[in-house]
Amino acid sequence: MNKADIWNHFWQQGEQSSCLPNAADIRSALDTYWDEFTRGLDTPSSLIDLGCGSGALAERLARRNDGLSITGIDFASVGESAVDGVTLMSGVSMEKLPMDEGSFDGAVSQFGVEYADPATVGPEIARVLRKGAPVAFVMHHADSPVVAQNKARKAILASLSEDGIGKAYREDEKQVLARSIFEIRQKSGVHAPLVDQVARGLGQSIGEAPDKRERIWSDFAEGAANEIAIIEAMEKAAIRDPRVWAMRLGDGYRWERPTFISTPQGEKAAWSLTGRRA
Repeated sequence: MNKADIWNHFWQQGEQSSCLPNAADIRSALDTYWDEFTRGLDTPSSLIDLGCGSGALAERLARRNDGLSITGIDFASVGESAVDGVTLMSGVSMEKLPMDEGSFDGAVSQFGVEYADPATVGPEIARVLRKGAPVAFVMHHADSPVVAQNKARKAILASLSEDGIGKAYREDEKQVLARSIFEIRQKSGVHAPLVDQVARGLGQSIGEAPDKRERIWSDFAEGAANEIAIIEAMEKAAIRDPRVWAMRLGDGYRWERPTFISTPQGEKAAWSLTGRRA
């Protein structure tokens, strides 16, 4: 499965709660940030949402402000939006946007633009923005709980899908399977529900015919590998110093000082980078 296929599968499954530990607090902090940003926009305005995924950000902004028209782009297959003012475009790379110069009055991204090479996408994003257009990017913080908990989830998924567990399941070794999964659960922490879900699934199907067990295990192992790949992409994309990252976008922007988006508990949920097209 190639990179695009992995992301296609991810978005087809809907939003993954695993990507947002303390989801309610983090979403509340994000909502506050975007409300403040959109209050400063002229209306009507046309925005481009970079790495839009399922369109959650674009749809939220359009619902809160009917003076916005938002075009979301993603290289994965992300479907269509039913929200007025939102157009989602699949199979579009940030490195080569199919829009004319100065097409948009602003650019936004939430956990999307940082997955691209800034030196490549920076000039291209600037090209499709009018001069002075506002830009707001929310990006994964390398030390955020989002990244930390997904790293832990990746380790659990890798343990659950290792060959030894697959062999015990396929060969109907119930005691070996149960002992192996129990050992993983003991160190799974907040991801214990994930271990329990896998344990139930494998335990309930271990009595199936051998050929069916082979298919079940193959499907599970592939799904685990896909999610591991998504988390590894997040780890690679997560930003430690947004000032360095912003410099790599090129000289087409004027940036304000990067800030944190924090939860009520003071956790650094994400970086926010705000500025304007030069």
